[in-house]
Amino acid sequence: MVRKLELERCVREVMEGETSKQFRSNAQSWSEKAKKAMAERGSSDSNMVEFLSKLRTNRFAYKHVV
Repeated sequence: MVRKLELERCVREVMEGETSKQFRSNAQSWSEKAKKAMAERGSSDSNMVEFLSKLRTNRFAYKHVV
């Protein structure tokens, strides 16, 4: 079980400590990567388009096999 003081210490370290700049930099970097991935023609967008295309193709092929 985590004690209140231990939790407070950890939160302060992330928010104010020496490593806070690194945490913030990492968060900013991941935020930018996520936005690019989700943008039109980004990796997430492309993967979703490919998935839906394959789903439609497989559904069409399956209906005609039976």
